[in-house]
Amino acid sequence: MVEALLLSQFLDIGGTERQIAEVARALPRHGVRAAVASLRPGGMRARELKAAGVEVLCFEVRSFVKPSLLPPARALYRFVRERRIQVVHAFDPPAAVFATPLAKLAGVPLVLSSMRGERGFLPAKMQRALQMTDRIVDGIVVNCDFLRQELLTRYRVPAAHLDICYNGVDRAIFQPGPRQRPPELAEASLVVGCVAALRPEKSILTVIQALAKVNHPGVKLVIVGSGPDEPRLRAEAESNGLLAQGRCLFIPSTPEVAKWNRAMDIFVIPSLTEAFSNSLLEAMSSGCAAIGSRVGGIPELIADGQTGLLFEPGNPVSLAVAIEKMASDAPLRARCIAAAEERIAREFTMDASAAAMADIYTRRLAKR
Repeated sequence: MVEALLLSQFLDIGGTERQIAEVARALPRHGVRAAVASLRPGGMRARELKAAGVEVLCFEVRSFVKPSLLPPARALYRFVRERRIQVVHAFDPPAAVFATPLAKLAGVPLVLSSMRGERGFLPAKMQRALQMTDRIVDGIVVNCDFLRQELLTRYRVPAAHLDICYNGVDRAIFQPGPRQRPPELAEASLVVGCVAALRPEKSILTVIQALAKVNHPGVKLVIVGSGPDEPRLRAEAESNGLLAQGRCLFIPSTPEVAKWNRAMDIFVIPSLTEAFSNSLLEAMSSGCAAIGSRVGGIPELIADGQTGLLFEPGNPVSLAVAIEKMASDAPLRARCIAAAEERIAREFTMDASAAAMADIYTRRLAKR
């Protein structure tokens, strides 16, 4: 059994946190026993992991200023040495900056980092720090080919340094079934939905502006998420008459994402930047017809006209056309849903993701 330590800054709500927790639970079936560590204490995923019998640690890092960093650094160094950890894998940039130099210093045989989003959107200091960790680690795991190409071309990371492990979805939770409308959506003929952090780069504004242009009768929009962009989004929905008409519903961030996915007929991911989206993967696994912006790793999940529809990012007219097309063509929706479900069941289960990650660990360890 390979002994691994997986690290993330947080173990709470979030795509990376969900992936690290679910992969850690699935890895033992593929010959890897993983402990999971965070740089901040507590969180929903930490509680889930403990309940599942996975060892959870916290090397609390509040600042990267040297004196405050010494106690958690010593604790991590001692842990990997005493437990003879064979793989240290940092799943996000703060964890990589903290853990990978220490793991190398401690003599861990295989030290990996991950890139799960576009590096260019990180603060400049973090980008510079990651360019240093690129030279320290034995490999970088990305979750889509888009990020692989970005690291190859923009950051000149050698191809041999890169592995792809696509995100996986828990099909026991995110599964297709009858559309289940909450009372607020009971009168809708069709529900268009988004699940996202309400930040500018997620471009939820584009969905609101697009829905205002859609004339399909009885279509309602539900936006599930919280964030700094919410006041602006509510103002836009108000100015377009969507709130007054009862055509737009805002739901705060919730762990009950699967329930809301089953309330949606059409799921829209309108991001201006995106790697490999967990929310899109979960919605497609839940039987939603998918519409996504043509950016990043979204086209690796949505084959236009086959598993969903693509539109031009930031363009509400292009999105409105796609929504009208999907809303008015029930056979198209059914074909896209069926094709997406078949592909996800074949390629993007959580067990497939864990198997791919375990293969990366064992294959790279064999080369050490």
